Amino acid sequence: MIRSTMALRNTVRQPRRTFLLGGAIAFGVVVICLVSGFSSGMEVAVQNNVTLYSGGHILVNGMSFAGGSGGTGSGFGGAGRAQNRITDATFAGKVSELLPEATSIAPAAQAQATIVFGSREQQLRVRGVEWKSDRLFTESLVLSGGSWEAVAADRSILLGSQSARRFGLGLGDTVFVKLSTASGQQNVTEYTVTAVYEDSAAGGMSTALVPLDNLLADLGLKDGAYQSLAIFLPDASKADEAAASLAEGLRAAGLTATAGFGSQAASIAAGTGSGVQGGTRQGGGLRSGGVPPAVFPGAIAGANARAGGTIYRITTITQLSGQMGTVLGSVRWIGMTIFAIMLVLTAAGITNTYRMVLMERTKEIGMLRCIGFRRKDIFRIFVYEAILIATGGSLAGILLSLPTGLLVHLIPMNPSGALGSALSRGHLLFSPDLLSYIFVVFAVAAASVIAVSGPARKASRLLPVEALRQTA
Repeated sequence: MIRSTMALRNTVRQPRRTFLLGGAIAFGVVVICLVSGFSSGMEVAVQNNVTLYSGGHILVNGMSFAGGSGGTGSGFGGAGRAQNRITDATFAGKVSELLPEATSIAPAAQAQATIVFGSREQQLRVRGVEWKSDRLFTESLVLSGGSWEAVAADRSILLGSQSARRFGLGLGDTVFVKLSTASGQQNVTEYTVTAVYEDSAAGGMSTALVPLDNLLADLGLKDGAYQSLAIFLPDASKADEAAASLAEGLRAAGLTATAGFGSQAASIAAGTGSGVQGGTRQGGGLRSGGVPPAVFPGAIAGANARAGGTIYRITTITQLSGQMGTVLGSVRWIGMTIFAIMLVLTAAGITNTYRMVLMERTKEIGMLRCIGFRRKDIFRIFVYEAILIATGGSLAGILLSLPTGLLVHLIPMNPSGALGSALSRGHLLFSPDLLSYIFVVFAVAAASVIAVSGPARKASRLLPVEALRQTA
């Protein structure tokens, strides 16, 4: 008890030195906490935005093969025309049985379309939404005009603010939507603009939203057919594990399913290609608009890849995040590097400071040894003092990082820029983590103990007579 009391007294009796050393530690901790908080926030924002783009934590896309001139044998050569659709009325039930933890399993559809208004046109992804049951968009998007009730009306379309400004559109205007149907035909339909959402609140997303039934009809998907299943889980981080389990379960049920993500499958899942792909085999590949074997690698030779069968490709938000996930990984590594550098600098500062302290307290150490303090007592006083300063500086740094992070969060960012997918409602998301803070405090304290060990050991080895003689 007396050792810790003396350590506390030593920190108080030299407030300037304590303040400077603790301030240096606090500054390092502020930097560490800001990097950690914003990298975690960017990861959360990317996950939320990818969920918004894709419409679910897991997507199951179906590729059905209609009869073609190539015959009906197994393999892609006998598959004939390939169409992005699921026709099995029991498929959603099978998925529900295999993923009982899923919070939502719903049909989905999307297409790359051309929006036409007067003499202007723009390529946009169009997504079908079941407004009565879907809460993803209503809870994530911010309307700048119109209402959610109006969006649910038949033949209504919800556009992003950038698209609306580019067209000069207002509520009640009619636009034409051109897209390809399941049979490869061009279809043109009318929609009425009933609402506009802020792109900045959607991570730069530029997607037109329409009622699901309307889009399915435009794509020529009838009799309960749909393009994909959108699955939501209680924990999005378990998406990859759940996708692998789902693929295994579907294969065990005799279906052809793969869990993975190829560059061309990405265009289907993310809607960057035609919403419904159609084509026939010709020579070594497919005609324009067809689906090459690379889209569903390893599954083409399966029994369901013949005419009338369906191949199921399962993708997750982790796979859809793609390059942005790599960037965030780099940010985390940068954060760890900064953390390591700050620890080294902190340790160096503490070591140099306590070398000076040792010189100043030589006489005091000699007197303490004369009145009965042992070597380990002197050593522990130095260590306790370093721990107190390190812990106080760390806590001060954490407390300072919170308002700093929140202030940076308030700065508006460009949602269409390089960091658009990592923004939340047009702002960097600061996500403090209690476990990270606890780790920082213990890591800084441990570095301080290691740094002060040298001077403390030297102080404990001073002979009382020599210490008093040096300062006499």
